[in-house]
Amino acid sequence: MAFTVGDFHDLVRLLDQHPEWRAELRRLILTEELLSLPQMVRELAEAQARTEQRVGELAEALRILTQRVDRLAEAQARTENRVDRLADVVGQLRGSDLERRYRERAHAYFDDLLADIHVSSPQELAAVVDRAFAAGVLSRQERKDMLDADIVVRGRRWEDQADAYLAVEVSAVVDEGDVERAIRRAGLLSRATGTTTVPVVAGQAITPEAEQLARSLRAWRVLDGRVFSPQD
Repeated sequence: MAFTVGDFHDLVRLLDQHPEWRAELRRLILTEELLSLPQMVRELAEAQARTEQRVGELAEALRILTQRVDRLAEAQARTENRVDRLADVVGQLRGSDLERRYRERAHAYFDDLLADIHVSSPQELAAVVDRAFAAGVLSRQERKDMLDADIVVRGRRWEDQADAYLAVEVSAVVDEGDVERAIRRAGLLSRATGTTTVPVVAGQAITPEAEQLARSLRAWRVLDGRVFSPQD
């Protein structure tokens, strides 16, 4: 007998009256995959929720790690800054100690260049450059530049006993800047005194660039107590 519309309505009414029949009807009508779909959806939703929670935890862990890395980078920068400052201080102390040694032992270090050596005191140098400034021989900036000279030595040249000066720049490791200052200040002192002035760089070592420049500009080098002429 054919299943009519009336039969369908009767079935719907019976299912309303007996909800427990619905599950059995679904089992008969739907495939196993379709029946399990709601559970799969719930499991996927739960997995998604767990994934989102894990992602959130990872994002928070990454934020904390980033903060720690930033703090470490800042601490590293502060440490490097302190090390750089310490290196500058040590370099200045080494330079000051080396300059003091060259002053105190000028007769030994510069004996190959001049006889009757006398190391000019800061007061003596100031008197010389002040007279030159007053006479218009040196500008105010040139006067200040000369007052910053490391060591000025007065004496007589061995070959002809003529008066001469040495304009000495001292550094633990002589670089091109030291050579340039020695050359410049030797020229200023020669102009201020009207006396031959020899540029000299002194230190424990010299860079290759500074050595080449010293030779080309005819500056003498006194390295670790040994004297080198521009030709050496």
